[in-house]
Amino acid sequence: MIKNEFLERSVIIFRFIIFIAVLAGGFFLMHHYNTAKDNERPLDVYFLSTINDANATLLTQGANTILIDTGEKQDYQALKKLLKDEQIKTIDYLILTHPDKDHVGGMLNILQDFSVVHVIMPYYGKEHENLEKITNELTALEVSVTYPSRTRNFALGSIKLTVYPPLERHYKKDNNYSLATLVTHQQTNMLFVGDSESKRLQELMKVNWPTIDLYLVAHHGRANLSSESFIEQIKPKIAVTTASSNDLEVQNALKELASTIYFTNKQTLHFQSNGEKIERK
Repeated sequence: MIKNEFLERSVIIFRFIIFIAVLAGGFFLMHHYNTAKDNERPLDVYFLSTINDANATLLTQGANTILIDTGEKQDYQALKKLLKDEQIKTIDYLILTHPDKDHVGGMLNILQDFSVVHVIMPYYGKEHENLEKITNELTALEVSVTYPSRTRNFALGSIKLTVYPPLERHYKKDNNYSLATLVTHQQTNMLFVGDSESKRLQELMKVNWPTIDLYLVAHHGRANLSSESFIEQIKPKIAVTTASSNDLEVQNALKELASTIYFTNKQTLHFQSNGEKIERK
């Protein structure tokens, strides 16, 4: 009698284990299917039109979200609307190229209104009131932060990020603290270099860059001694400038390469990694 009860219980437990295994397998296959489906989607890139030529670039691909810079504080409502329109609640990677207000001005608001998983920002060894507030808030929220001291690779779904930090610890010009980020999705390469000026661009010219399909022009299209040489090296097919125009040297260098040039002064620009471009008001 006891032996039969033991066998019955064993059968019930075995069936339960099989049921759980089948259920878990179903969830795994569904997750794998959804992930694979997401990875096949194009990468959408939005260059926010801002009030005073600030930088804020949103990249989305399926459920994956990257934000590079946050514009000025006065641009936050427009940035928030863009994120809401794209049904974004969580930002997987938030990259701050450098601590100028036209790149980090909306950061505190972002941290209040959205979940941020990981922040990547350059080491900045000077006193900076806004940066101190941001750092304190990141600590309070226990957000993971990386200050890369060497080239770092990150992956998000089918998106690959390669982040190139400044080679020196201290610069006279704050713009030269700018992180550079190469975003690769399938066969498309996109390059973001913040406000890099001549010294920083010279550092970046040491990199063996692939052909760049989409380039956010350094320092809002302002020229420096290395602007033309850097553009000639990366040979961008499309160039976007967060301003109404480029300095003449930059404009001529882009035209020489037959790059297609866009500006964000009138409207937010929407590009896709499959080559499509959609302009948004």
